[in-house]
Amino acid sequence: MEGIILREHFLAGLNTVERATQRQANLPILSTVLLRAEAGALYLSATNLEFAIQVTIPAKITTPGTLAVPHRILSGFVAHVPEESITIKTSGKVLGVRTAHQKVKIQGFSQEDFPILPEPPTAPQAIFAGEALAKAFAQVMCAVSQSDTRPELSGVLCDISEEKATIVATDTFRLALRTIPRLSFGQEFSAIIPNRAAQEIVRLFDKENDVTVAASRTQLEVRMDTKKLLTRLIDGTFPDFSTIIPHTALATVTVERATLLSHLGAAAFFSGPLNDVRLSIDPKNNTTLSASHSEVGEYETKINGKIQGVAAHAAFNHQYLFDGVNNFASKEIIIELNNENKPGVLKDPQHQTEALYLVMPIRT
Repeated sequence: MEGIILREHFLAGLNTVERATQRQANLPILSTVLLRAEAGALYLSATNLEFAIQVTIPAKITTPGTLAVPHRILSGFVAHVPEESITIKTSGKVLGVRTAHQKVKIQGFSQEDFPILPEPPTAPQAIFAGEALAKAFAQVMCAVSQSDTRPELSGVLCDISEEKATIVATDTFRLALRTIPRLSFGQEFSAIIPNRAAQEIVRLFDKENDVTVAASRTQLEVRMDTKKLLTRLIDGTFPDFSTIIPHTALATVTVERATLLSHLGAAAFFSGPLNDVRLSIDPKNNTTLSASHSEVGEYETKINGKIQGVAAHAAFNHQYLFDGVNNFASKEIIIELNNENKPGVLKDPQHQTEALYLVMPIRT
C-alpha cells in the first residue's frame, strides 16, 4: 500500500472512526483502524464488535493494499503533523508515515487479524434527511433504559412505515417519541438499535443531507457516500406504546419552554425524597409548580400560560420532567394532565403528533 493524503482529510477520518475503537488488553486488534487503499480513495474502518464505522477519504493511491494499525498512535502522530501532505507506505506489517520533515514506522496487524464485518443489509431500505434523523434520535435517547433487565428497552426503536419513521425510547417511567418523513415511499420495517449505536447516528449524520437506512433481521446500516455505520440489532419485541398514550386530557396548558426549564431547575433544589415536584393546572389560579423537602424547605412559582379544561394536578420526578422539556426545540410546549394515575404528556404545539413525551406520575 502506498499513497498520498491531505492531513486535514486523514485526521478528520481518524477522528470519525475513533468512537468505534475499543481498548482491550486481550483483544488489541479492537484498538486498531483498518486502512484499505484503492484507486482514488482510502477507506478507514473500526469496530468494537457492537458497531462499526467506515469513512472514505480522497487519496492519491499508487499501490493498493490493506493494513490495520493502532488508532491512538496513528491519529496522535497525524494530529501533530504541521505539513498538509502525508505519504503512507507499507512494508509487511509495518506502516511508514512520512511528511516533508518527519517520518515514523508503526507496527501493524494483517487484515486477517481484523474482525470480519458482516455483509451490510441492502433491503429493505429507506431514505431520510440526515439532520432530521439525527435530531429525532437525539431527542428521544434520554428515555432509553439504563438497565439490562429488559434488553429491548436498552435501545431505540426505529419503526419505519411507508411514509415515515417513528423513533421511540422508553424506560417504563417515561417515553419519548419523534416522527420524521421518508423522502420516498417504500417497504415497512422495524429495528431496535443499541443506545451506543444510536448516539453515533446522532454524531455522524447531524449535519448531513440524505442518508439511507437499510436493515436485516440482525443488522442495520446507516450510510451516505463518504461514511457509514453498521450495527447489530437488539433481539426482542418493543412494547406496544400506542396503548399508553392518552388521547384526552383534563387540563392543558401552553407555556414558554425556556421559562418552564428555569423553574424546574430551581424547584429541583427543593424536591422531596422521591425527587418529586408537583404540577397543578387550574383555570382559576393559573399553573403552579411546587416542591418541598422537610430538611430543605419549600418552593412554589406561578407560570403564565394558556389553559384549557378543568383543574388537574400530579407529581413527577423532576429530572424526568426536565429531560422531557429540555429535548424539545420549540419556543412553547404543551403540558397535558389527567390525574395522579395517568401519565403527563408534553407536546410541541406545532407538531403535536410528531413530537411528544410521556412521564409517569409519582404517588406521594
